[in-house]
Amino acid sequence: MRASARAWLAAGLLALVAGAALHTLALLGYGAAWAAMVQLTLFGWITALIVAVRYHTLPVFTGRDFVADWPAWAHLAFTAGGVAAVAAGAWAAGLALQLAGALVFAASTALLFTSGRRRGGPSGARAPLPGLERTDRAGRMAALTATANLPAALGVMLAALAGALGG
Repeated sequence: MRASARAWLAAGLLALVAGAALHTLALLGYGAAWAAMVQLTLFGWITALIVAVRYHTLPVFTGRDFVADWPAWAHLAFTAGGVAAVAAGAWAAGLALQLAGALVFAASTALLFTSGRRRGGPSGARAPLPGLERTDRAGRMAALTATANLPAALGVMLAALAGALGG
């Protein structure tokens, strides 16, 4: 597993512990902890674990290597900074950082599919299982669609927060 994927995994586990602590505070009557707990759970823990798996498995499923490793680290820095900022109450700055991270991830994923160095193996080799090529193609399309939707969703959230969507 790449170091960046392990870092995403560690960040997700840290967010899980922090989110659980904030959930406990919310249950004890400290209502201000609720929004931070939701942010840490959704974008800190769940998203980080999904991204860790994607950074680890996309090269395997596509048969390509990422063009560079620095985008995974930039993605982590933007997203972690954004999650921390939103959890601290700086919604606009935090969502902007998360959007920047999502855009880096989308660009990195697009480069993997279009410019990533192909891994070894004869071109045109048949899939080891019947129907696997079709399944892999569907998985790649789902990954590309999800990658495109993350920046879009964060952009809508940021626009709504800024009042650009009329409330």
